[in-house]
Amino acid sequence: MAPFHASLSFVPGAILARKSAAPTSLTMNASNPSADFLRLAAGKHFFVMTFKATKPDGSTLLCTRSWFAVEAAGLWLAVTAGHVVRGLREDVERGVVLSHFELDDQMAGRSFTPSGVPIFFDPHKCLAIQEAWGDYAAWVLDPLSVACLKRGGIVPMSDIAWGGGALAEYENLLLVGVPKETYLQLSLTRHEISPTIIPLRLDEDALPEESRHPNLHSAWLVQQSEIDGASVRDIDGMSGGPIFGLQIVDGEQRYFLVGVQSGWYESRRLATFYAAGPFLDHVQRHIENQKAQLLAP
Repeated sequence: MAPFHASLSFVPGAILARKSAAPTSLTMNASNPSADFLRLAAGKHFFVMTFKATKPDGSTLLCTRSWFAVEAAGLWLAVTAGHVVRGLREDVERGVVLSHFELDDQMAGRSFTPSGVPIFFDPHKCLAIQEAWGDYAAWVLDPLSVACLKRGGIVPMSDIAWGGGALAEYENLLLVGVPKETYLQLSLTRHEISPTIIPLRLDEDALPEESRHPNLHSAWLVQQSEIDGASVRDIDGMSGGPIFGLQIVDGEQRYFLVGVQSGWYESRRLATFYAAGPFLDHVQRHIENQKAQLLAP
């Protein structure tokens, strides 16, 4: 199947981060530490799913969604928010034809192909949860896709990097994704997107009492245009992106996967996200149980 797009470029725009928000083991460019953290750290785990959406009237669009890679029980999973997959299911039910799914790994530094890694994807067969306790989705990647992503530089977040404990213990929280407002269609065959890092300031009391859940967290977007020279008006499109927590461990600053971006109160500049650990622990146990059943005599 030929790729729908001939050129999907990642451009350095709307990239925000605290200057201290990078592992000390990385060599950072003092003039643009945000881009370095994205390129040397977060970009190794994050990818953009692109696909072709053909509407009933015949018009077509190139669409993007934010995903990231984790490893559970020896399998690679692509993870995003549950409502992202639910939205794709609703599109199909309205007669939209989704095709040409690819995972663009350019932020990992060694893109395997110019147009991304083609994958088979069926939103109706993808595990998707959108309940009060969580907003998650996971898709098991096939061995060929895994081999291509490895060659492209993608590294999944294993369970040792799934952050636990109180979120207040993390020095910084960073949201990674691709806001729709940064997407540019330059021509029918050329598109540009801007992967983005946005610092978050945790505030567990910002949500109304009736909306709270132990797995759901809220945080304010931190705007630092005087430092980064950019700002994001609307984070729509970043749903399902990973949230990293930075913490000092044994004298070094390290990052952990702590959340999956879910909701957005635009007028208040407030983002919500669900803790990553409970869902990934559940998925890992499920995979391990299934493996045990398959190996049983």
